[in-house]
Amino acid sequence: MKSRFPYTRCSGFSLVEVTIAMAIASVAVISIIGLIPAATKGSAESAEQTAIGTMFEDLENRIGNQILEPGPVRDENGDPFYYDLRGNYISPGNGRVPSSIVTDRFFRAEVELVEPGPGYAKSSNLGGALAVRVEIFWPLDDQGEAIHPLKPGGEITFFAGARTGPGWTDVDANFQPKIEY
Repeated sequence: MKSRFPYTRCSGFSLVEVTIAMAIASVAVISIIGLIPAATKGSAESAEQTAIGTMFEDLENRIGNQILEPGPVRDENGDPFYYDLRGNYISPGNGRVPSSIVTDRFFRAEVELVEPGPGYAKSSNLGGALAVRVEIFWPLDDQGEAIHPLKPGGEITFFAGARTGPGWTDVDANFQPKIEY
């Protein structure tokens, strides 16, 4: 007697094949998950570097037209320059900083005009130029002080001078040269 259902072999995966496929997939998933912390750290460092670049550009614009004299360069209230996490300048306004802005301060920039070092004194190309030293500190505490005050997170030095000729004091004896690039 013939069977109603002819013998057919069912095709499919064996338990061993499924187990091997799951092992390969789990190794791949664990490897991808392991990359997340490195990618997050790289993204945060990139954001910080972008903010610092934005701050340096802003500081260069802010210190332009300052009196060309050695010493610290401060904001309109005599304070260092503060920036938020994105590198945007936080204006102190009337000298009283609201508490909501205090918590937004993430970077502090210390700017100082200094005489060029002894290695530059012999160069005739400097004229009356001064070195502009900018130190960026972060992260900050609630008082705007750096958590690591002895070690700036970023530092740059460049030269700034006034575009004045040798006889500018004859034209205006009260003129004080300003920073120009």
